[in-house]
Amino acid sequence: MELLVAQGCRPLSEAVYSIDKLAGHSSVVLGLRDAAGREAATSKQELLQLLANMALGLCPETLRAADGPQPEARDFLIRGMAIDKAGFMVVGDAVRVGQRVRFMVSV
Repeated sequence: MELLVAQGCRPLSEAVYSIDKLAGHSSVVLGLRDAAGREAATSKQELLQLLANMALGLCPETLRAADGPQPEARDFLIRGMAIDKAGFMVVGDAVRVGQRVRFMVSV
């Protein structure tokens, strides 16, 4: 069975990234790191290639209740994304450094 989420998306891969750098406001992502700590590709050309039919899953780890369970590895909030004029990824929600993200494909 293939995993699908309510917004009609599925994970692009098993990879989960951490936000490494943000611009002045909290929705422009300047850098991502993979689970091994390596910088992920975020050039304008690479991002443009990814964006067709793509969304970004944000791990809601900070949304859990203090005494509630930690979100499962498959629990991600789906947000739109785009590229700004400078070539950086813009997320349709506020994000923070260290937040885990996953690229999703619209189905």
